[in-house]
Amino acid sequence: MVELIRLNRLYELSLKVASTLTNDLDSRSINDVAISR
Repeated sequence: MVELIRLNRLYELSLKVASTLTNDLDSRSINDVAISR
């Protein structure tokens, strides 16, 4: 069970890293818009 939880966390972390890498420019532009408001 513990190993499964660790695998799940690793999977979620890798998904977050992949999404941030692919949507880096988009997230930056969104952050800029949020800051300008």
